[in-house]
Amino acid sequence: MTASQGQEQGIRAVPWRAEARARAVQKRTIRLLSAAQIVGGIGIGVSVSNGSLLAESVAHNETYAGLARTARWRPRCICPG
Repeated sequence: MTASQGQEQGIRAVPWRAEARARAVQKRTIRLLSAAQIVGGIGIGVSVSNGSLLAESVAHNETYAGLARTARWRPRCICPG
């Protein structure tokens, strides 16, 4: 069926983004992905902090807490591994 035949029969093309259901799904998806990014960012920060606290607790020395944090986030160009 060509476009002109569809127009003759009263059928018209509607972009998929114009449908209310598609807009609702997109809106929900964006909210979910945004929330996941926020929670993931918080999780990364907490894990680094907890690692330093755990190193200090086990070694009973604050120096090792700093070393644990530094070793975790070393620059790849200086210390490949």
